Amino acid sequence: MASSAAMTRATPFSYACGRCSRCCRDKGIMLNPYEVLRLARNQGLMTTEFIARYTDRAGTRLRQRNDGSCVFLGAAGCGVHPDRPLVCRIYPLGRHISPENEETFSELEPHPQTEGRYGTEGTVGDYLEAQGAEPFLQAADRYLNLFRELADSVAERVERLEAPEREAD
Repeated sequence: MASSAAMTRATPFSYACGRCSRCCRDKGIMLNPYEVLRLARNQGLMTTEFIARYTDRAGTRLRQRNDGSCVFLGAAGCGVHPDRPLVCRIYPLGRHISPENEETFSELEPHPQTEGRYGTEGTVGDYLEAQGAEPFLQAADRYLNLFRELADSVAERVERLEAPEREAD
């Protein structure tokens, strides 16, 4: 069902999870600070303890078990479902932000044995709302803007450092 065409919030789309947990395996789930905080609170931990116990890459990726499953996947499914990260929350969609801050979505390739059901009964926007995605989207946007500001600042500093070299030429 994966689509390479860019989708917007107005694009017809629906997805009903079959709770098969196949999407909870072999995925690198990246985290931002908002998601770390939500998950830490869910587990009753301070963020530093949560990061040490449940993440890799200095707190930026959710840890996986040896079999590739998410550290929070249990027999009954997701153990942190109310506070699941954005990428889990909007699955099977991927969200893309252009340099001009234009938002598009794409359908991710599903597991070949997924029990999820795809359709067109609503829109991408309806799906995001049903998943409670808005606070997570806003946090992701703030984090992205912070990185852009940092990258711009570094580029400006590099340019200032290189300016005397160009003047000497």
